[in-house]
Amino acid sequence: MTNQNLISARKKLGLGPSAMAQKMGISYSTYYNWEAGIRAIPPIAARCVELLIESEEKL
Repeated sequence: MTNQNLISARKKLGLGPSAMAQKMGISYSTYYNWEAGIRAIPPIAARCVELLIESEEKL
């Protein structure tokens, strides 16, 4: 997952960066680093985002 994919997923969920970090159970600074492309998004975090989107689509 790229940082652009992460941004798109967050927007699809209708969340701001802080709310997305909270929903994922991580700090805002960690989330910011991923979204800004400073750090790579770990596979487990990418899967978490995928699951959030899947659960939102089921509602």
